[in-house]
Amino acid sequence: MTGIIPGSSRSKEEILLLGHLYEPGATDNAGGCGVRIEIARVLNKLIKEKKLPLPHRTIRFLFGYERYGTAYYCTRYPDKYKKVIASFELDCCGDDHIKCRNPLGVKFNYLAQQTYINALVTDMLERYILGKRGHFFTWWKVFNYQIWGPNISDADLASYANGAPAVMFGHANYYWHTSSDTMDKLSPTNLGYIGTIVATLAYFISRAKLKEALYLARISTAYGKKQIITAAQQTINSGIVDRNISEVDGYLAFVEKTMEKAVRSVSKLLTEKEATKANPFITEFCKQLQDTLQQTKSIMEKIKRPIDDKKKKRISSKIDLFKIIFPLSIFLFSFLFDKSGIISL
Repeated sequence: MTGIIPGSSRSKEEILLLGHLYEPGATDNAGGCGVRIEIARVLNKLIKEKKLPLPHRTIRFLFGYERYGTAYYCTRYPDKYKKVIASFELDCCGDDHIKCRNPLGVKFNYLAQQTYINALVTDMLERYILGKRGHFFTWWKVFNYQIWGPNISDADLASYANGAPAVMFGHANYYWHTSSDTMDKLSPTNLGYIGTIVATLAYFISRAKLKEALYLARISTAYGKKQIITAAQQTINSGIVDRNISEVDGYLAFVEKTMEKAVRSVSKLLTEKEATKANPFITEFCKQLQDTLQQTKSIMEKIKRPIDDKKKKRISSKIDLFKIIFPLSIFLFSFLFDKSGIISL
């Protein structure tokens, strides 16, 4: 089953909102289906009332069997699917993360298939969610999310088919695939949050032209720099850098190239004329990533030193202890400052 909000000047290009039917759970996946229906209603209403201009690209809502529905659409309409610009999947989202014992999961493309979408979604989550958290000791009761690794899903099928950016919102919770996955496990507030986020992302990309593409390239560059530095920190903490610096150099170079790929992916949003104007900026952004890589490698060479096994064990035990004490202290502070905290749990 499918429905669209038709685009105007670039109507053949599409943004897909995915999510499966035919599972009886409330979180999996009545919530995901309901949110997409509400996104369609709200966007359509605002456009008809002229509170929002028409999207340049078509926004398509696709409902079907999990994975197989998307696979069928890919193979049944290959010409149409090649025009997909981005896709967002909603599956197991909008649950009460206190009751269901997990935050909202956000799953990106694989590292080798990077696009601007990772930076855009991260930026959106940080800007929107941080404003909703409020008091430091009770923010975890409002809304929380976690970036997970990639997962085989409708979003992955979408990205494999044509290399378009694809993100999945949702993650299996404590009641996943059980008879206890009932309506009381959904949070109307969290459903509203995720609906607002995905509607904004889809509409933004549907309207994106040169100005928006350069913004995406800029935040993708900042995101890429963080990924390069994070990769370096991980290799240092794991001890790999003390054994084989050439192996580390190769890994960091791979990360940098994938981040360049993410920056260059904004070109898919542009016409040939717009791409010509954007190319000097994109080249400069890629050079910044290359400079970050060289600076990171230079720093790693300076700080490279062996860490004996006993010291590694001491560091590891301290980290494990911190993981236990910190959440416990947050809970105790929350209970002291908000007496309803124990009831929420």
